[in-house]
Amino acid sequence: MTLHFLPQATVMILRMYTLTLEPEHPLRFSVDELRSFLNQKLAEYTTLHKENTAGYIHRYPVVQVKLVKSALMVTGISQGADCLYYLIRNQTNLGSGENICRVNLQRQGDSGGTVWCHRHHHLV
Repeated sequence: MTLHFLPQATVMILRMYTLTLEPEHPLRFSVDELRSFLNQKLAEYTTLHKENTAGYIHRYPVVQVKLVKSALMVTGISQGADCLYYLIRNQTNLGSGENICRVNLQRQGDSGGTVWCHRHHHLV
């Protein structure tokens, strides 16, 4: 008789922060330049907040730029969520030069930098 065990699943709660953007100059807009801008800002944020990033696991891009059904979206995960919130906390635009985008929608929780959570299941 063979016993089969189901793998144990663990749940990890990840902070996520999503912005829907609209480029001010759509014909001159470059997604690559926006990604580069966000990576630079993430590096600056991480340098300034080293004490807050000690427990992070880096196995995925923490700031992701994507086009979803013709909507430009930026998603921050874990410290990427913190960084995005920090970048736009008092602003309505994101980017630099000809890659400035207006923030149309922010998905966040009710309290400050606490953003909506997503359950992520890992099989161990």
